[in-house]
Amino acid sequence: MIDLQKYKALFISEAREILASFQSELLKIERHDAGREPIDAMFRAAHSLKGMAASMGYDGFTELAHALEDIGSDARRSGSMPTEAVDLMLEGVDRLTSFVGLIDADNVAACYAADLVERIRSLHAASAPAGADSAAPAMTSLAAAPAAATSAAATPASTDAGLTRILVCFSAASQAPQARAFMLQRQLAKQVELIESSPSADDLRQGRFPDRKLYLTVRVKPVELERLLTQARGATDVERVEDQGPPQRRRSDSGTVEGEAVDSQRTVRVRTEILDEFIDSVGELLRARDRLRAVAERVDLPELTDIADEMVGLTKDIYDRVMAARMTPLALLTERLPRVVRDLARKADKAIELKIEGADIEVDRALLDELHSAVLHVVRNAVDHAHEGRPARVAAGKPEALTLTVRAVRDRDHVLIEIEDDGGGIDPDVIRAAAVAAGIIDQERAAALSDEEALELICAPGLSTSDQVTDTSGRGVGMDAVRSTAERLGGGLQIRSRLGSGSCFTLRMPLTMAIIGVLLVEVAPAVFAIPTNRVSHALNFDAALLRRAYGETRLRVDEELLPYYDLGELLGFRREQPASEGTVVLVDEQAGAVAVRVDRIAGLQEVVVKPLGAPLAALDYLAGAALLPDGRPAFILDMGRLVRGEAATA
Repeated sequence: MIDLQKYKALFISEAREILASFQSELLKIERHDAGREPIDAMFRAAHSLKGMAASMGYDGFTELAHALEDIGSDARRSGSMPTEAVDLMLEGVDRLTSFVGLIDADNVAACYAADLVERIRSLHAASAPAGADSAAPAMTSLAAAPAAATSAAATPASTDAGLTRILVCFSAASQAPQARAFMLQRQLAKQVELIESSPSADDLRQGRFPDRKLYLTVRVKPVELERLLTQARGATDVERVEDQGPPQRRRSDSGTVEGEAVDSQRTVRVRTEILDEFIDSVGELLRARDRLRAVAERVDLPELTDIADEMVGLTKDIYDRVMAARMTPLALLTERLPRVVRDLARKADKAIELKIEGADIEVDRALLDELHSAVLHVVRNAVDHAHEGRPARVAAGKPEALTLTVRAVRDRDHVLIEIEDDGGGIDPDVIRAAAVAAGIIDQERAAALSDEEALELICAPGLSTSDQVTDTSGRGVGMDAVRSTAERLGGGLQIRSRLGSGSCFTLRMPLTMAIIGVLLVEVAPAVFAIPTNRVSHALNFDAALLRRAYGETRLRVDEELLPYYDLGELLGFRREQPASEGTVVLVDEQAGAVAVRVDRIAGLQEVVVKPLGAPLAALDYLAGAALLPDGRPAFILDMGRLVRGEAATA
């Protein structure tokens, strides 16, 4: 018996990719903005999912995908799709997505949706043209399907005395063509009389599939064969073969087949866990490099110095290549937003036009996973709060639909993710009043805030300007979490708004969070790390420059009074008497620069960020930890949270 478990990961990966595309095409159909092409693409997605699931033996998944394919067939016939059908199709996509999760958890038995399938079949029956057999499965001509690296295309095969000999060609760009050929062969053997196969099933199981061509001889009706061959996902061509065997093609000394084009670029899927392990290994390599360099500086040996210098270049090259493998387009994040906005807008009865720009910009995959909830919350807030309502927008001379733009812009080693709307904007006076009412700030301090500073209060824990609690807002916990997420990842949040014109929330994020540059500082016996992208510069500490202003201690730096903190005191280290010497590090934070005194600067370092476990993970001012070349650990400080925590208790 053939074990299909080894193909499960491939199925899961491809199914998720196709389902994301499926949903995207459905939203295009609903907007009526792309003609017939998304209808055809949607149908092909349903068809591919059905064939893939059938090959794996996932009956419940296959049944639902087949029902969705029937609705897609109706849309191809009529050239349009009613709202009811789009809603059912989106519900079907959601259910199939949940099925993928169940399959991943080895719970295939739960992958059934009889109620949904019945509703879809009822709609399909009602859509059938007069005189048609609504129970018949929807079919499409193979000859009409376009050839592509991820879909099957064919010319109808003919029969000879009941036998048909065909050739199925698989693209080198398709994922695991040998696995696809094996699953196609297995499926055909279950449903028709398979007379001969080259390569054989044993050859395919052993991975012997040299030219990605599968020759099959079957006894079957042409129409039935046409339907079955549409399951050949990844095939680029299916044709009838006149000769009696596969052509013998001489191999060159290099092992390639003469006359066969060699792909210049090939891709493979790599699990993110493997990439994370690569990063850990690169981190150890960087640590070993720094130890070697330190030894070379102490020993007067030119050859050792040369090796150390060579190691620096090699490790940088390896680091760059590993990071390139981790980089992922922002589209992975933004492709989920159209569905979210569509559902929220319909529920709130608001018209929203979503625009996405710069989705091709690449960032660290780990960063995307962390940022998803933050971006999603800001988008939800825009739908909930920014839209003034149709009458108010029309009265203000605006279109009924609020324009919501999610834009990504590359800024050197950072990416700016802007969520901008043309709504009613944020009233700073309302924010001040809400902050005073919540006890976050007193009336006097609120009145002294500029409008820009007042907007920052939106991120204060517990602040909400919503009159009622909804599914998406009103609890006063959202924007604080957004800012915390941004800062924990080494970035920040900026808020701009103009009353009556709209708002813009900007997440400024590093391109990667796996390996970062840090400034190592010593406080008492401990070593701490401050991300270098937060550090402006450093200077010698002079106690004579301390002043008391605005109810707090400040340090005079270049004719400016900056908030001053002693890092040892912030961290709770006891000091017998006030510090009289040391170094001041100027750290850029959301509200401006702050001056932080440390005992000594220990140097600059590139480190791999390690997550913290309990109980240290509960300390929100610790962003992670790193292992130094000498074996000592160093905690990475989130200076923004550390300073704000001190200010809140002052």
